[in-house]
Amino acid sequence: MAPSTEESVPVVLTPGWVASAADYASSLAALFPRGLAWPRHPDSIVGQVIGGLAHCFSRSNTDLAALLEEADPRTAIALLDDWERVLDLPDGCTGEGASTIQGRRAAILSKLLMQGGQSRAAFLKLAETLGYQISIEEFRPFRVGFSRAGDPLIGIEGAYLWRVRIYAVPVLRFQAGSSQTGDPLAAGTASDLECLFRRLKPAHTTITFLYEV
Repeated sequence: MAPSTEESVPVVLTPGWVASAADYASSLAALFPRGLAWPRHPDSIVGQVIGGLAHCFSRSNTDLAALLEEADPRTAIALLDDWERVLDLPDGCTGEGASTIQGRRAAILSKLLMQGGQSRAAFLKLAETLGYQISIEEFRPFRVGFSRAGDPLIGIEGAYLWRVRIYAVPVLRFQAGSSQTGDPLAAGTASDLECLFRRLKPAHTTITFLYEV
């Protein structure tokens, strides 16, 4: 039997590269025996079998590559529901932007990175994770011998009072490729920050919020 004049060169797949159906077809064709009984033309029976298998492999390769993106909540889309199920989201502290892809990702990320604690540093880190720029002010009662002229006259309740200054409220805008149909064109709020801070603050303290425009 004469050898086939049709040559197929196998494709070497490298990590991170998504192979096309044509790439898989070329590699599969190279695995078949050579000869007139094994034509590689796309319209032949063998060619159609190769084409069908190539499309299946290519689709699996594409899905696998997408799974790497889904494993990171910062880029996930298809698995957002699973991330939220595992983390019990949305909860009572999800903000206005939680209905958007970006807002859902931010809520997932903040819960994953939350280390706990009730220190100033812990609250500053939580605000940073949610995308807020804040400062925290703590007060102390006015006391003779410790306070100075010009200090605010704060009673004993001031020992349990602290204030959060929010300098900028992030605006989640509609983005092609990240947002989906039905998402608002823009959403900006700090309700999620306020809710989380009130939930996590020491029980004996009072917290207030001040927005800097």
